[in-house]
Amino acid sequence: SSSATSISTTRRPIIPSRDASRADVPSVFLELMVKIRKERHELTKDERGALKRCEEQMQSRAVVAGYVTGAGTNTVLQFFPAFKTQRIGRYLAAASFGVTGAFYGARSAARACLERLVTLDDSKLGEYAADIVRKNAPNDPMLAKAPTASAGGFDTVTARAVTGDTMDRDD
Repeated sequence: SSSATSISTTRRPIIPSRDASRADVPSVFLELMVKIRKERHELTKDERGALKRCEEQMQSRAVVAGYVTGAGTNTVLQFFPAFKTQRIGRYLAAASFGVTGAFYGARSAARACLERLVTLDDSKLGEYAADIVRKNAPNDPMLAKAPTASAGGFDTVTARAVTGDTMDRDD
């Protein structure tokens, strides 16, 4: 039988492999939202301020990236003879690229936003974010900037793990 007609039983992953030393930012934010709701966490003034700056930065990047990609696409397509007479096609292509640019522009701000949350001092939200990042990517460079939970130098996860180990033993 030829290889062209054989059916492969090997499944390919739907999501391409990612750098294991960096947390998947959308997944971290999803887990963070679940944690906040589960714990019924009320945001402090500093936490609200950090999230507001994140929102502003995402909107700003979305507008700039969307405008640049949309306007750039429109300008480049003007040089192609088919699009000189087909303005509607040019505008649709420019709008499509503009929306895509806006999406990726906003997404590019997400990692900086997550890092801002992880580095908040005296913040339960920051602790939650750091814990989730640490669970998903223990070697993520942003964790080096996370504040420590105690004067002894233990971070939040280590302190909880040590406390949990001593409390859960039956010997």
